[in-house]
Amino acid sequence: MCRCFNDVQRDIRSIRLPLWGRVDQAEGLVPWLVLDESGLPAEPIRR
Repeated sequence: MCRCFNDVQRDIRSIRLPLWGRVDQAEGLVPWLVLDESGLPAEPIRR
């Protein structure tokens, strides 16, 4: 899949990101949490 940005085509299938956490459902005002590799909420994002 190619995406265009500023008239430049990029193959986004080649992008690799480190696996160090996940996004999960939560209760409350914000319906999701970003969790770190230990499964705990990432505090800078949570705040």
